[in-house]
Amino acid sequence: VYKTLDYNLVQELQRMPARKISVTFKVTARGGRPFEIEVSDLKHNLKITGPVVELAKSAPLTMQNIREHIEKLGDTPFVSNSTLVDMDVNIFVPVSVINDLRRTLMSNLMQLRMNERKDAPINNNISLDPIDKKSDPGITARCENRDQLEQLIKLKLNRIYVSNSKIMQEYGNTHHNIYYVPTRNSLHPDRELNSRNIVGELYDYTIHDFMGGDYFLNVFNVYTLYYLLYYGLDFVTLSCELTFDEQVNLVNNYIKIFNRIPPVEIVCYGYIENMVIKGNILNLDERNWNYKLKDSNDNYYKVYYDGVNTHVYSKNKVNYDKVKLDEIKKFVNIRYDFIDEDEKTIKNIIESF
Repeated sequence: VYKTLDYNLVQELQRMPARKISVTFKVTARGGRPFEIEVSDLKHNLKITGPVVELAKSAPLTMQNIREHIEKLGDTPFVSNSTLVDMDVNIFVPVSVINDLRRTLMSNLMQLRMNERKDAPINNNISLDPIDKKSDPGITARCENRDQLEQLIKLKLNRIYVSNSKIMQEYGNTHHNIYYVPTRNSLHPDRELNSRNIVGELYDYTIHDFMGGDYFLNVFNVYTLYYLLYYGLDFVTLSCELTFDEQVNLVNNYIKIFNRIPPVEIVCYGYIENMVIKGNILNLDERNWNYKLKDSNDNYYKVYYDGVNTHVYSKNKVNYDKVKLDEIKKFVNIRYDFIDEDEKTIKNIIESF
């Protein structure tokens, strides 16, 4: 699988101007008085004073000359919004002096802004109220077809996830532990939702009473988990990019901070979805799990077209051993993701837990 760059997009980004800080200048150049430059970024006002302004002997300084050299900000993070010049006629200040004063003044402004960022107070005593969400340890599973679902229903799991909307409509009203996995990359994701959902994108999580978070939300730390629960999710699947030990540590840290067991689940079995591509760019037969994609290192990845998106899965299957799961299963849900396993295989895997 190769990562590619959109050449036109890259060119467009390179043409885009960098975001800079707008400043205004005021220059005072009166004969017999010190040459002065003032700068303001709307938060700070700095001034620098140079040598006394002299009468010109040959080429007098013009207002345009002053503006050109004052506004020459080059690679600094600043851009001039305007320059007000208060000056006499027939005066002279060396251009090298103007440039040196400008560089010193802008350096002082940049240092002042950087020091403020360093000195910004950090509140290490943030208090977050615990969230009372029910933690119901057990087994959850995702399946891809009706036969798998029938088997999982017999096994009486905590929750079952289906991505087929027709199957959800057929079984959802009579089995309240079945959750729908909405189509990803949808133009109108909120319209894809059912009465119970496990989502991997940002929604208004209060739309429905039963909303869980899938591993696509990439929950890496305690505070991301906290805020997703705070904003309405009932449970969250931890990021599959974390190792098993890192996921256990996250759960333990949440318990230490909030004195609550978090309603989370850990994927312990299955192929992890690495990528979702809009459409059928590989020209696959719909709902056929027999395709594989080979990369330049001869690694093979399962690929699947669901009728809307093409899914690319990890080359290796997650399969944590029972010993690892024995302790953590007392606190969290253990999740199995089934793709093309038959009913007998599913039954054996679940019952071995």
